[in-house]
Amino acid sequence: MHQQQPSHAPNAHAPDPALRTPPAARRRLLGPAGALGALLFTALAAQGQQQAAPSGPPGAAYSSAAHDALILARREGRIGPGEALERLRAWLAQASESHPARARLAADAALLAIDLDRACDAVGFAQAVPPSDVPEYALAPLVSAARHCGQSALQAALIQVWIHRMPAAREPVRQAAFWHLDTGDLAGAQPLRERLANPMPTDVGERVNLLELDAAMALAQQQRTRALGLYQQMLALQPEHRQARRQTVLMLSEAGGASSAWEQARRAQQSRPGTFTPLELAGLQQAALGEQVGWATAERDLRLGPTRTQPLDEVLAALQSAEGEALAQSQRAGDSPQAAEWTALHKRLRWDHVLALVESGQPEAAIRLYRQLLGEGLQPPFHGQIAAARALARMGRSHEAVRVYEQALAGADEERNDVRRAQLGLIYTYADAGRFDDAHALLERLQQRTPVFLRLAPVAQTPNPEYSELHEIEADLLLMGDRLDAAQARFATLSGAAGMHAGFRAGAATVAQRRDHPERAVAQYEALLADDPRGIQTRAGHAEALMAANEWRPAREQVESLMADAPDDTVVERVQRHHAAATGARLDVEAGGESGNLATANRVWQLDSRLSSGLMNDSWRLLAGYTRAQGETDDGGYHHWHRGALGLSWSRSKWDAEVLLQSANSGPYRHSLAASLAYRLSDQWRLAARFDGDSTQTPWRARTAGIGARSTELEASWIHSERRSIGLTLNHLALSDGNARNGATLQWRERWLSTPRLQVESTLSASEGSWREQQQRPYFSPDQERSVQASVWAQWLTWRENERAFFQGVELSAGGYRQSGFGSGSLWNLRYEHRWQFGPHAQLRYGLSVGSHPYDGRRERQRRIYLQLSVPLY
Repeated sequence: MHQQQPSHAPNAHAPDPALRTPPAARRRLLGPAGALGALLFTALAAQGQQQAAPSGPPGAAYSSAAHDALILARREGRIGPGEALERLRAWLAQASESHPARARLAADAALLAIDLDRACDAVGFAQAVPPSDVPEYALAPLVSAARHCGQSALQAALIQVWIHRMPAAREPVRQAAFWHLDTGDLAGAQPLRERLANPMPTDVGERVNLLELDAAMALAQQQRTRALGLYQQMLALQPEHRQARRQTVLMLSEAGGASSAWEQARRAQQSRPGTFTPLELAGLQQAALGEQVGWATAERDLRLGPTRTQPLDEVLAALQSAEGEALAQSQRAGDSPQAAEWTALHKRLRWDHVLALVESGQPEAAIRLYRQLLGEGLQPPFHGQIAAARALARMGRSHEAVRVYEQALAGADEERNDVRRAQLGLIYTYADAGRFDDAHALLERLQQRTPVFLRLAPVAQTPNPEYSELHEIEADLLLMGDRLDAAQARFATLSGAAGMHAGFRAGAATVAQRRDHPERAVAQYEALLADDPRGIQTRAGHAEALMAANEWRPAREQVESLMADAPDDTVVERVQRHHAAATGARLDVEAGGESGNLATANRVWQLDSRLSSGLMNDSWRLLAGYTRAQGETDDGGYHHWHRGALGLSWSRSKWDAEVLLQSANSGPYRHSLAASLAYRLSDQWRLAARFDGDSTQTPWRARTAGIGARSTELEASWIHSERRSIGLTLNHLALSDGNARNGATLQWRERWLSTPRLQVESTLSASEGSWREQQQRPYFSPDQERSVQASVWAQWLTWRENERAFFQGVELSAGGYRQSGFGSGSLWNLRYEHRWQFGPHAQLRYGLSVGSHPYDGRRERQRRIYLQLSVPLY
């Protein structure tokens, strides 16, 4: 907000009333000295009229008559103030320092400059002569001009001359008191004020002048309430007193009533034109618009539906209009001092525009304007930088947002409420950028200086809502950092202490979802919705939980409702993006190659791809798949195999099913059917069955010999949480040559460490398999085989930005393998992987592995590379 300074303030930006009003108004404001100057001008005009002397051509030599005629022409409007000023400037340049008219020329040139709102030019003219030579009629306006331009030495010298010439006058004493206040000398002003008050004046004008000085002294002592009361007393005595009206309105604006001040200023200007200058009005409007951005934002948060952002749209339109007017005024002002003030006002409006764009849900436009302003070399104010940081964070550019936040908060007063809100935003942005240590450090600093209870509450030990908010943020950080055990415990504690707190309950439900308990998460959100049916955060969390539970129809309805009610909200944008990715068309690709596995082939390359349509009728998808493989065996056999597939999938609530019609280029089962069915018994138990009529598990040596296979799998899983699960898989592989393999695998997975950057988990598995017939087969088919294997997987977060992340992982596996007829042997495998997460439903992973495995008593060194891609197509 543009800070308008009162008339007594040092180096005031707002010109003194005497410098911004027409001559008639100036006579009222300057008192006796101003009236004297005006009378002298009138006398000069009358003298010029009596002499009827022409003003002369522009290049005419100076004479007293020509001077009088010039003044008369200006008074009668036959010549503009600029032209008259240039004539006086030329005469002044020609006049020697001893010229008898030099003081008059300088004084009249200064007064014309004041008429043109060029107070500092007026000071320059006044400095062409000693202060003692300045005519009396010019003393009062030149004191005001010197004060406006910060020329305190000249101001003091002129006041001394004024007091010397008019020792009984009150106005020069009052101006001397103002000079002391301008220079910070309150003690020096006090005796002058006492001199003016003893005896107390009875004249209304003098009483008003004394009240104005008292108000200035109150402001110098930061007694704003007392100053406002004094200005109101002035208005009671002189309702048309411009300075009192101005200061009352300006103080109201500075005290947080900018919109009310703007309305009062408009009414005052309409009833008494000239009360405020255009620049002052524009400054008040800018402050009001800045305040109205906050009001419109608060109103937006209370509204749902198409009119949600209407107040902000109206403020944006007003800002654009005000920006255009300020720019036009700046251009019209040319090189005058006002041009800089209009330019500064235009800059403030544009920074307010950045904030309004962010609040109205237009972060891209806000960042474009922000970068444009920076490109013009403008230094951003605090609220402009924070608005830009919020816009960058909303666009997912967390690292850049952190830099802007840190620049804005460097050296900021942490006791200010807007600084605190910005710090809370920085905490979340730190977490989005993967800087959890910095997030926790800032949170701890805020917790240390935030009291548990309100200090000035009417009831003792009233909980401080800011302290509760910090606890919620702490739990959110645990959730964002994958410390789900700690997050669950924290939200449980918070919910127990404040059972109806929507944020605590929503956090607990989100933890349930993240811990692979979708049904519990949906139930908790639905209970919360009963108490908070309009809450945007609650409804968005409910939609996410419904998607995790395969409840696609209610999830879509909830997302559509949110988009209708609050499309500009960041949370709504995110859940709509997640829903579009989860329900849109999708491409899944797996490719890999391995060598050294004699149980299958010397070398195998395989590509599996699947294209899924978008979700239709909240349940159905069309599927198209293509598999291509080629392998080489040790006997020189080389084979290409490829298969296409078309089918449907169906997903609803606890059920997932799909069926595919497949056609391959070779094999006894080249035309086949594949199907799968999965059922979620509860949050803990899952069942699945799969059948492939032309199985990709067919041994490669069998395939090169023209043998096909069909596979059947049954699977049961128990899921404690994301940290622990146990699964049992039974599989049957039936080959076209009459042979078959039956197998079973039991697996236990446990996550031992989960931090924001590092996760460590282990898997222990045991498997057994047996073949029906073992002899005279062209492929590996031992009578019985068993293996026990333990693996440790460590994953490191290398980079993160919002929902995008890059992980590196290493897995080391070791165990034993026993094959009937060949005894036992050790096996091991080392795998290294990169994983790029492009969002909750898009990722790319690739890696390589090397290992060793005994087959038929021979130890084989195995090497493998792989790539997996899963991306939504929307």
